[in-house]
Amino acid sequence: MTIDWEDNTKRKVFRKALQEVYPSGAALAIFVDEELGENLEVVAGGTNLQSTAHELVKWARTQGKLDEVYQAFKRQNPKHSVIGQLEQEAFVPQPWDLSQQARDLIYTSLIDSAVEYCHLSEWKHWTFGPLEPIPIWTYNLPQDFHTFRQKVFSTDFPGTLTELERAVKTLSILLHKAAKVFQENCQIKEDLNGNLYYVGVQFYKIPEWDTEKHSKLLQEFNEWVEACHQLVIDATRAANWFREVVRRDINPMFFAADGKFVATYPWSGDVDLSHQYLLPEYTQDEKDSLPDSLPEDE
Repeated sequence: MTIDWEDNTKRKVFRKALQEVYPSGAALAIFVDEELGENLEVVAGGTNLQSTAHELVKWARTQGKLDEVYQAFKRQNPKHSVIGQLEQEAFVPQPWDLSQQARDLIYTSLIDSAVEYCHLSEWKHWTFGPLEPIPIWTYNLPQDFHTFRQKVFSTDFPGTLTELERAVKTLSILLHKAAKVFQENCQIKEDLNGNLYYVGVQFYKIPEWDTEKHSKLLQEFNEWVEACHQLVIDATRAANWFREVVRRDINPMFFAADGKFVATYPWSGDVDLSHQYLLPEYTQDEKDSLPDSLPEDE
């Protein structure tokens, strides 16, 4: 059946279905590559999932390929409700509930921001550096976590999906705290390719011979490293809680294929030469107390 893509309501309905089924830029990029043979970054730039999906639909319409995108979506998701909605003889858009739309917009915006600024798609990889014996952070991480914390802090929460709200607040607080604690004792360096990064300062290395002072500073350094590591692990717990609630209340496909978030401890000198992967999760009692049990340091 031919769909009238000149109808902007139909394009919007299809765009929202793309966001629902492919909940991250990485998932949408795989769909575009495998089904259309195109590079998503080339055909549809965007600052978040919503704008990228919009640009993809816009590009496909301009190129006369929107039917092709739709058919590919239909092959992968033959039972999705949007198919029946778009293909019925007399297309009747769902009546608008402005209050519901406002709630949906707030939650969708928060989820998109979490995917982007918390680097959810690269979680296992970005946690590697911060869990080094001397923590290393890529240059953009602290600012991204700060941006996400400000986004969550300023959100006018609807109070409808209360567990989702508590989970996203917890995630933002812990990532922001992790960045702040790390930046108490780090310096900026530049790699061979000219990329900036942060690395912890080994402040216990003092020029003078003072065993007592050295021991005291070494203990402080080790405590700082332990605090940095623990906050990254706690943030991973929060990320898994957030994923769980989004999948239950919003979108069952949210990081369904990627699985749970894992924190990666680098090789520490053990004989097996392997990294250690942690899958930290909250207990129900811990979830019930969050985020109120966290010291909030704004």
